[in-house]
Amino acid sequence: MIGTVDFNAACYDRYANLALGQLAKNLRGDEDLIARTAGAWLRAFVNANPSGKQNSTAARTKPETLLTVVRDHGAWNLANAFLRPVIGDDLLGESTRRMLDHFSRLRGFYGDDELRKVIAAAATSELPALEGSDTATSLNELVDRTLGAALEQAA
Repeated sequence: MIGTVDFNAACYDRYANLALGQLAKNLRGDEDLIARTAGAWLRAFVNANPSGKQNSTAARTKPETLLTVVRDHGAWNLANAFLRPVIGDDLLGESTRRMLDHFSRLRGFYGDDELRKVIAAAATSELPALEGSDTATSLNELVDRTLGAALEQAA
């Protein structure tokens, strides 16, 4: 490589929303295909990484904290949790706390009548308590429990 390239090992958040009802309609109600497709999509989303500069930085960072929410309709993007930069010695832990705290505040303000299941997981750090949620200890458990709740709701 010629020259210099700036490098940043950033913490970043990602958000996605799967309209399971629309997926079921598109797949003509085939329950097995719906479950396999939704599971593959969720795993692919978790494992996807931004592809820019991978050859020079190898920034293949896996998510630290995952939060899945099964709801009747609508969605909440938690990006506002990071309006102020996260600083300090524990960026992962503080980022997790901010995200979950913001979710709790939204839940307190807007209510949780439409929320069916909330599941949180952390790869390497300790999860702060999140009232009214379950905790998963692996990606497979998170995916299985999220899909179980979503498919049960859709049935």
